[in-house]
Amino acid sequence: MLARIIIGLLFLIGNFFTNQSSATSIATWNLEWLTSANKTVSDLHIPQRSNNDIVELRRIFSQLSPDILAFQEVNDLEAIKSVVGDQYRIFISDRSTHRWKSLQFDDINQFTGFAVRASFVTHDPEDIQLTKNRKLRFASYLKLKVDGKKEIHLLSVHLKSGCFGKWKPSKESCTTLKQQGEVLAKWIKNRTTNQEPFIILGDFNHNLSYPNDWLWTEMTNGIPSAILATGKTPATCQQKGRNGKLFRYRNLIDHIIVSADLSLSSPHQYSFSALQLNQYQLSDHCPLLSTLRE
Repeated sequence: MLARIIIGLLFLIGNFFTNQSSATSIATWNLEWLTSANKTVSDLHIPQRSNNDIVELRRIFSQLSPDILAFQEVNDLEAIKSVVGDQYRIFISDRSTHRWKSLQFDDINQFTGFAVRASFVTHDPEDIQLTKNRKLRFASYLKLKVDGKKEIHLLSVHLKSGCFGKWKPSKESCTTLKQQGEVLAKWIKNRTTNQEPFIILGDFNHNLSYPNDWLWTEMTNGIPSAILATGKTPATCQQKGRNGKLFRYRNLIDHIIVSADLSLSSPHQYSFSALQLNQYQLSDHCPLLSTLRE
């Protein structure tokens, strides 16, 4: 009898670790003007981070230890490596290359991209211009094979800021955001038509989870296979205001969209503690995490 119990327990433990190993952790994090460049070359309001601040960002990332990070607001390769370390392959936006020099700013840029554990099989297609001939962020595009199965198509996005809620046609930020939504809608439709699983994650600068939100409708109208994984994710990220007091954002603007054929755990935010916010210059966004389950 005892032998049967032991065998049963070993079977359950084996299944547990098998299931754990088949899960892939994903995260998105806007790192707020992360750069290794000298900040004095720019007139922009860029956080003045010390080495201790970078060490804390790296400690947080190491603690979270995602298999895949979609990042935003990174200026250069050296900067993102200072946070994720050497165990990840970095795919930084095509907009950072010489080919797209005309769409770069002369001082500091905000690039999107991915950091992926070196063990994953990846393919790096051409990134997507969400607004033609403007110095706005591209959607970084990556194809990823998980456990040797069908490729998953991923986008890391950072959409136009300034139109967080209601549609206002007279507002330039809203019309630009709408254009970006139209491009994403076409991409989602193509993935769906080709039966290709996909994940879009990043900083949408918009509350997509609002009931009947116009941007969500723009991107997914007639495409029921697109799921807003963050639809019910509570906004727990707190920040330090200019007056020194802590406050919490009311709504998410960082989101994860996933195709219905993928199983994703409920996303959640990693929230900075009061001690961290008082001691370090981190980011005005908190990491958003989830797990892709087989």
